[in-house]
Amino acid sequence: MKNNQENDIGLNVVYLIQQHNLSQDKKKLTLDQFHLLSVIGKGSIGKVLLVRKKDNQKIYALKVIKKTQLKENHQVKQIYAERNILKNSHHPFIIKLEYAFQNETKLYFCLQYCPGGELYHLLVQKNKLTEEQAKFYACQIVLAFQYLHEQDIIYRDLKPENVLIDSEGYIKLTDFGFSKQGIQGNFGAHSKCGTAEYLAPELLTGNHGKAADWWTFGTLIYEMVIGQPAFFGETKEELFNQILHHEINYKKIGVSSQLKDLLSKLLQKDPNNRISSANEVKKHPWFKNVDWDMILQKQIPPVFFPSLNSDDDVQYFDDCFLKESIFSQTNSLSTEEQINSPYQGFSYSASLQQNKEEQWEF
Repeated sequence: MKNNQENDIGLNVVYLIQQHNLSQDKKKLTLDQFHLLSVIGKGSIGKVLLVRKKDNQKIYALKVIKKTQLKENHQVKQIYAERNILKNSHHPFIIKLEYAFQNETKLYFCLQYCPGGELYHLLVQKNKLTEEQAKFYACQIVLAFQYLHEQDIIYRDLKPENVLIDSEGYIKLTDFGFSKQGIQGNFGAHSKCGTAEYLAPELLTGNHGKAADWWTFGTLIYEMVIGQPAFFGETKEELFNQILHHEINYKKIGVSSQLKDLLSKLLQKDPNNRISSANEVKKHPWFKNVDWDMILQKQIPPVFFPSLNSDDDVQYFDDCFLKESIFSQTNSLSTEEQINSPYQGFSYSASLQQNKEEQWEF
């Protein structure tokens, strides 16, 4: 009798595990579960699509990454770092990852949609911002950097194209492909990566860390208020020479004395002499009247509030993206590459993660 009861219990447990696995398989995402609406962004290894999920009718931004390009560019480790950072980041000014999934040839990040478009698009329209307008966006980046740096993550790719504007007019940092974990100070990272115009001097020469993010922060403020990059050149060699050796004449730029002082301290060539922490930045006179809690709670009226006609409105995205074909030529992987795929454990669902413990209760 006892053996029969044990067998029954064992069979029931096996059955429940099988049912769980079947349930999990049904929940696995595929591209077929989305309506593909338009292209809203494009990069070197893929593109970003506006999509609508068929079951809940919600709009998302779907970042599509070609596996062949990742392999060719030696970015497999970076894509996992990006996935893990997005999965574990919960901050009002960092883009939210809803799902991650894959098929034979591509990886997919399903992200919240920011219908206000890129900060870059806003700067193109306005040419430049007032100091108060620039400060509104700068404050949010300070808080996002503070959050990341407290987790020993450096961002390394701050630029107007990577600052998105959500439906409330507030920002979301996106694209963590160059981010690095485990950096505790101003040194410890060695990869040369990022966008040329915004690279910190020490990133060009090798050893760098959190201070490099505050250099890019300075270049972004400069571009917002002046209307052009702080450093530029006809060639990369000329540009890098500017970054390494050219000193900005702050007397000639038409901004307040407080902002001149802030920029001069952020754009110090030597990271040891640079303002390199959120607390230092917050204490600077340019931020004197900022209520940081109200910024964090999104209680300050935004500089720009997107006027939307629908949940899938794309009016704030560049036509050069919108005219792109949704479908691209597929580069097939070999059978060996499929069997030895390095992308095990890539898939993720924010909603399933929240209910993970409940799913395994018998």
